[in-house]
Amino acid sequence: MYATVRTTVLVLFLAVCVCEPAWGAATRPPRAPPRAESLSKTTPSGRQVPVGRRYSSSPTKPPGSKAKTAKLNTLVSRPNTPDGQAPAAARPRAPSRETRQGRSRSPSSSEPATAAFESLGMASNLSDRRSRCADRSEPRSRDQATIRKALASRAGGKSLSNAGGQRLYGADQVKNFLKIEGQQARKEYSKTKSLTTEYFRVGSVEVSCSYEVGDAERASKIEALKTALKKINDLGFRLPESIDVVISAQDGVRNVAFMGDVNGGEKIQVFLGPKIFQEYKPNLGPKGVADGFRKQQKATAVIIHELGHVLHMRTSPNLFWSGKDPSSASGKAPPDSAAQLSQYACQNKLEFVADAFTAIVMTGNVNRAVFEDYKSHGGPTTARLDGM
Repeated sequence: MYATVRTTVLVLFLAVCVCEPAWGAATRPPRAPPRAESLSKTTPSGRQVPVGRRYSSSPTKPPGSKAKTAKLNTLVSRPNTPDGQAPAAARPRAPSRETRQGRSRSPSSSEPATAAFESLGMASNLSDRRSRCADRSEPRSRDQATIRKALASRAGGKSLSNAGGQRLYGADQVKNFLKIEGQQARKEYSKTKSLTTEYFRVGSVEVSCSYEVGDAERASKIEALKTALKKINDLGFRLPESIDVVISAQDGVRNVAFMGDVNGGEKIQVFLGPKIFQEYKPNLGPKGVADGFRKQQKATAVIIHELGHVLHMRTSPNLFWSGKDPSSASGKAPPDSAAQLSQYACQNKLEFVADAFTAIVMTGNVNRAVFEDYKSHGGPTTARLDGM
């Protein structure tokens, strides 16, 4: 009897397992597909205008997953098209890679990369360069800014004007300029290490050359210095009888010339730092004429640029010092001519004259309009150049 009961229970269990799926499928109400309901609005004239369709779930859907129920019950408005689908222009697009990363432009955008045109030399046309050049009125050099600030605080720093509007400076005023130049030179000198001095002569110029023995580029810098002095002498310019040159490999030493000493006397001091051979890159600042050359020629051009400042001061001292005088409004470079020269020439009239001088000595020629502006701003010239 026990065996009969066990067999009967087993048979009933198997019957339930086999028949339940089929029975459930037969008794479960079929799921109706989502139905579309047309949406319309009433115009002021009383007409019903279709505006889209609403898709909702079947009322026979048994309660289950809340996420699925909420998704099916979402109201979706679509334009009325024959197939009930949104046209291609209205369908949402997948975000581009740049948009997903937080940028608003599409990778296929034809918008020009304006960042590439931020610096003056990357401007798209000459008129743009001219307008940008006209906006540059302050010197980039921290030394020049310091000089202007110091002169503004001096009672005797005010300059006078003659009938023609030219700035005139007395001996005391020039002495103030030279004294500040000497102070700046002393700060530059303090950046160097132990120096050794040797003397040599190029033409009529006696050079006192101080250098660091460990500077691996010392010989190349001295060669560039001699080449620059010879080029200037060959064109007939009259340089000072003596020049002090300091050559250093220390990172803080710049390529710069100073005109005076701390006592207010005239003393030409030229510093040549480690960046004199450095190839130009946009992140280095405005590009000058010297940056158009490479290696040894670039070093020669840099020295010529600095000596151009020296000759400018000696040839036209009033026009030169007016470029550093805070009470003078004549410090701007001529925008048209400066824009044709270089970015750096647009800094102020002092850099315009020095860069034009560099172009004249290195290439032997400049645009006639540039040369006329160069002379009108006190640029040094010779009888040979006047015939250009």
